[in-house]
Amino acid sequence: SSIPAWDRFWFRPSDSRALAALRLATGALAFLYVLSFTDLTTWFGAQGILSEETVRLLRPESYRWSYLFRLGESTELWLIHSVGLVILATFTCGLFTRVTSVLSLIVVLSYIHRAPMLTGPLEPTLSMLLCYLAIGPCGQYWSIDAWLRNRKGAAAPTPSWLATVSRRLIQIHLAALYALMGLTKLGGQAGANDYDASWWRGEAVWWLITRSDSRLVDLTFLHAHPYVLNFWTHAIVAFELLFAVLIWKPQAARWLLVASVVIWSLTILVTGWVLFGLVMIVAGLAFLPRWNTQSPGQTNA
Repeated sequence: SSIPAWDRFWFRPSDSRALAALRLATGALAFLYVLSFTDLTTWFGAQGILSEETVRLLRPESYRWSYLFRLGESTELWLIHSVGLVILATFTCGLFTRVTSVLSLIVVLSYIHRAPMLTGPLEPTLSMLLCYLAIGPCGQYWSIDAWLRNRKGAAAPTPSWLATVSRRLIQIHLAALYALMGLTKLGGQAGANDYDASWWRGEAVWWLITRSDSRLVDLTFLHAHPYVLNFWTHAIVAFELLFAVLIWKPQAARWLLVASVVIWSLTILVTGWVLFGLVMIVAGLAFLPRWNTQSPGQTNA
C-alpha cells in the first residue's frame, strides 16, 4: 500500500555517509562564500556602500535578521567575521557538528540578509543544503567527532531515520529547483527579442559567452559554429527537465550525476559562477545510490 511505501521513502534508516560528504563539500563552499566578503568596511561600514540604513530602506522586511546589523566599526566587523569563519571551518571538519551545523546556517543567512541585493542563485541553494544538513547526523563519518568517538571506543554509528529525512529533503528540493530552472528557461516566447526567448532559439549559451566581465575562458570563436551553440543551449534545458524526473531512477541517476559535472563545469567556464556551479554539483551527492539504503544489497533512490 501507499502508507508503507511512504514510510520507507521518508523514514527507513539509512547510512549517513552521503550527509558526511555533503558536510565536507558544503562547509568548504560556505567558508569560501563568507570569505569573499573580505572588504567588510567598504560594504558594511557605517559609511559603506551597503550601510544598515541603505539596506533597511531597500529591503525593509523585518524577518531578514542578521547579526551583522548594528555593526559599523571595522574592528567589530572583522571580529565577528573571523568568528563566523571559525564556525564554518569547525563545521566542515566535523567538530561539535550538531551545534556547529546550526551555527553555520545562522552565519551564512546573516550575510545573505545583510546584503540581499548581492544575492543570486547560489545563496538559496547553499542555505538549503546547510538547513537540511542541520537535521541529519552529518558528523558521524569523516569528522573530528568520529575520530573522538573512535578514540573513546564508542560503538560505530548505526543507520538513522534522520539521515533519510535529511537526504530526502535535499533530494526533493534539488529536483524541484532543477524543474523550476528548466521551466523558467522555457518562459520566453519563441521568436521574441528578449533574453528568455533565446533559450527557445538556442542562443542563450552564446549570450553567456559574450559576457566578458565574468567568464573564465573566451569561447567567442564558437560564433562560427552555431549548431554547437544550439545543441549546448538545448542540452542544458533538456538536462534540467530530465534531472527532475529521472533522477529517482537508480539506472538514470548515475548518468545524470555525471552529466551534472559536465554541464556545470562548462557553465562555470563561460559564466564565472564558480561557487554556484560547484554547489549544484555538490548537491547531487544526495542522490549517490550506494549511500541510499540501510544495507549494501539494497538499491533505492
